Amino acid sequence: MVEFSTYDEGMENSNRPEIGDFAAFLAGICDGHLAFRNLDVLREEDL
Repeated sequence: MVEFSTYDEGMENSNRPEIGDFAAFLAGICDGHLAFRNLDVLREEDL
């Protein structure tokens, strides 16, 4: 899981060519489909 400060930073990272290359690599070593999700933080707790 990767967390970004803002949605825009996450989208900027997703558009980097290295990320596409890495996703293709992961897809090649996985049995199923890759799933990417945009998740919102609802609550933060210190444990």
